[in-house]
Amino acid sequence: MQTKISKWGNSLGLRLPKNITDHLNLSEGSQVYLSKNDQQIIIEPIVQDLTMEELLLSMSADDVIEQYHRTEPVGKERFWEDEN
Repeated sequence: MQTKISKWGNSLGLRLPKNITDHLNLSEGSQVYLSKNDQQIIIEPIVQDLTMEELLLSMSADDVIEQYHRTEPVGKERFWEDEN
């Protein structure tokens, strides 16, 4: 795939096609690591470890309900339907 480098202020930049950013789960503000290998530019997504709070804040109520219905207990979990 060919693309074009453009001037952005005092820097140069390029646009990443949607099919590539979707495949790599990149969006505006995503952090990437840039490196070079001979004549290649390598762009790698930085996968950050999220805290439990960050994970929960990113979930909708529907996500929580769906996860509840398709997850089997693996220990001594108790759910609100449990009376004992």
